[in-house]
Amino acid sequence: MSPSLASCFTVLASIASATEPTTTTFSPIVVAAVEPFQMIETSLFEALPPAPPSEPQSEQTPSPLPEQSSEQLPQPTSEQTLTFGIVAESVYNHFPVIRQATQARVEAFGDTISARGEFDDKLEAFTINQPLGFYENYRHGISVKSPVSRNGGELSAGYRIGDGNFEPWYGERETDEGGEFELGAILPLAQNRDVDVRRTQLRVALLTFQQTQPQLFDSILQSQREAIEFYWAWVGAGLQLRIQRELQSLAEDRVAQIDRQITEGDLAKIVGIDNKRLLAGREIKRVEADAKAGQAAYKLSLYFRDETGRPQLPPLSSVPHDLPGVDSEPLDTASVIAAAVQRRPELDVLRLEEQKLNAELQLAANQMLPTIDLGLGLSQDVGGQTSSKGDKQPLTAEAALIGSVPIQRRKAIGKQRALRAKIAQLDAKFQLMTEKIGAEIGQAIVARNAAAQRVEQAKSLVDLARQTLAAGSIAFEGGDIDILLLNIYEQSLADAESSLVAAEVDYFVAEGLRHIAAGELPGQNFDFPTDTSQHVDDFILMKP
Repeated sequence: MSPSLASCFTVLASIASATEPTTTTFSPIVVAAVEPFQMIETSLFEALPPAPPSEPQSEQTPSPLPEQSSEQLPQPTSEQTLTFGIVAESVYNHFPVIRQATQARVEAFGDTISARGEFDDKLEAFTINQPLGFYENYRHGISVKSPVSRNGGELSAGYRIGDGNFEPWYGERETDEGGEFELGAILPLAQNRDVDVRRTQLRVALLTFQQTQPQLFDSILQSQREAIEFYWAWVGAGLQLRIQRELQSLAEDRVAQIDRQITEGDLAKIVGIDNKRLLAGREIKRVEADAKAGQAAYKLSLYFRDETGRPQLPPLSSVPHDLPGVDSEPLDTASVIAAAVQRRPELDVLRLEEQKLNAELQLAANQMLPTIDLGLGLSQDVGGQTSSKGDKQPLTAEAALIGSVPIQRRKAIGKQRALRAKIAQLDAKFQLMTEKIGAEIGQAIVARNAAAQRVEQAKSLVDLARQTLAAGSIAFEGGDIDILLLNIYEQSLADAESSLVAAEVDYFVAEGLRHIAAGELPGQNFDFPTDTSQHVDDFILMKP
């Protein structure tokens, strides 16, 4: 049973916030599209994912990349903390890449229906009239032909009537007064018996449709990967801006105090000048941090969207104040990589692609066989006799055997060689992708472990810097140290806090990317079927 996406977001939210996550509602399109494809259902139409709701096409619907100033971009009115779970929900419901992948799934399903149309029953009819001339006659007929998907044959049933004066050499066109009923069958005995072009095209279309399932999941993973990076970059930039604002505020708060002490003669004028210099320098750093936070907000706005799917700027006030703790427990890299090979959707796409090539290879091997078709037919005239000999009255049975074979068979031989080469290329690609997955997971685990160690060391550094600044502030009030040394203490604390923020952000990014590299969203696994050949065979043989 596939897990619900709602539970996934609950776990995602816990990464960005230590508070209890809230339950969210997600787009029914994505929820239905990521459910494992069950091929054996009552009919093909039950396998069709729900059609997505049409996007509102009004003047109020903005472009995905609006060219407007920051004042025109909508901002959330709520001052609640923006967790990654909220961003992830927005990505699922409104991110264009996921919507595009969902529509590609619907498109592939349409191609499957089209390929299935090669097995549609056909109703044929004709009327041929010769009202003028020595031989005046009239012929009418109707028939139904039904392909047999199991063995590549065809069944037919029909009725025809021929009335009038016929040429002697076209005596078979004439029927008795009630017409003639016909039954027929064409059965391939060698080529096209086990597989033919129609069945191969349908098999490939079905496998292509099944590929859209891991492709959709891959789009979700890649979108989440980008959202993770941009969200934590925004969180880090916001926290760094707060640090610079606090550092600037300390210098501003001392201006009045230092001016009073200079007026009273307790401090030299150079101390005031030096404090203003420090204030100007901190103002520059604050402006730089402000710009970085603004840029990060714009990048995140592509993934943080409102109910209409329009990008919205997250306010600085929604940056989390307290980040959750880090997990420094070591991970078993080998087991993580082994599990990832079974979950990564790119590998599922390649597995299904290999099945498509094998289907075409079977068709090419089929073309090496001779064409030997068995034809069977029964016909019976009814009604009054139109021939004095009565040769139309008895039940007539016919059997025919028709065969052909290309002597060189170069088309089939060349096709097999080309397909085997493609399969070999696909195997090499699969090997390289598997190795890249291992390297990607290894890098993420190394980065995660290193960031966790940095977090612990940075926390100790912050504690020591705070103690030093507290003692330095007391000493500055007593006139034991000058403002230059106090600035060093303040800057040391700011640097330590910045290092802690950077380490925490690096940890959460590495932890998130580790889950993505393992083919899972944090805390939730998505399993996709890879061995679907039997499902495809059952569907090809199914008659709608």
